[in-house]
Amino acid sequence: MKKDEKAAVLDKKGNIVIPFKYDEIYKLEDGVFTVLIYGKTQLLTGLIDKTGKEIVSPSYDMISQFSEDLARVSNFSNPNDTTAASSRSGYINKSGKLVVPLILISQMIFKKD
Repeated sequence: MKKDEKAAVLDKKGNIVIPFKYDEIYKLEDGVFTVLIYGKTQLLTGLIDKTGKEIVSPSYDMISQFSEDLARVSNFSNPNDTTAASSRSGYINKSGKLVVPLILISQMIFKKD
């Protein structure tokens, strides 16, 4: 639901579960939501749980879906250029801890066979 350009999440009874704080909210998986805040020059992405508690404050240009309990996070040196050459990526775990620093130019998705 949106109000005054901010998004919120309501439960089945219409009660506000996640307040009108973020510009966009998208369900990611297992009670985790991706949240977006539109800055003056760039979009910032973070993660919250189903109660609205921030797992990762909106501070990354991009956060991917989790694979093998890790999600790729990226920041672009130029927000208008989202190519690999302008980005630095790392990985966070499900608690939001950066476990691989933002130093990678090329990334891969982790998946067990």
